[in-house]
Amino acid sequence: MINPSGSVQLDNANVVLSNRLILDNISFRADPGSIHCLIGPNGAGKSTLLRVLGADIAGGKLSLSGVDAASASIPELARIRSFLRSNEKPNFPYLIFDVLSWSVSSQDLTDTDSRVQQALAAVGMHGMENHKITELSSGQLTKINIAATILQSSDIIFADEPEANLDPVARKQIWELLRDTKKTLVITTHDLEIVKEFATHITALVDGRIVFSKAIADVTEQEMLEIYQG
Repeated sequence: MINPSGSVQLDNANVVLSNRLILDNISFRADPGSIHCLIGPNGAGKSTLLRVLGADIAGGKLSLSGVDAASASIPELARIRSFLRSNEKPNFPYLIFDVLSWSVSSQDLTDTDSRVQQALAAVGMHGMENHKITELSSGQLTKINIAATILQSSDIIFADEPEANLDPVARKQIWELLRDTKKTLVITTHDLEIVKEFATHITALVDGRIVFSKAIADVTEQEMLEIYQG
């Protein structure tokens, strides 16, 4: 029997927000360990699809790691998937250690200090645990968010434009860190060069519909560019 850990399967999702059809009969699949990028112009429905896939909003029949998301408890969903929300800025000066310790499952609190140190080292921020979260740059904050997903020990990471507002060097570093987690990754992005370097699969959306969804090896550069040409 195939181990479903890290798998994502969505069938027939329709989402209406503010009386507008955002997603139109979307079906999606990501295999365990894949790096699946969602591309498309602004307003195509990428972020909404990401939220549906992460069971953040309802739409269609969703299975995560072989678990029916509709019947899963909040703790079970937290174990299966995590969100990397790079655009969220903290406004209270919590210590980095405290922020990361909150990401450790309540069922797995043994040796929290050591685990936080290991997660910080994994993202290149060893020794930063006593710094205030509000003092970090955008790139550093994204790294802390990645460390938090590592500590959450989830099978799947959903990320919405994790490279946004970062310089070219930091952008590549963030994607390398995500790849090195060896989790199933589903990521929205506009950076086609990053996609060509890191993605294993691409799903392209326009006006709430999937134009194509296939392995990166089967996608031409012209196909990617046409998505943005209207």
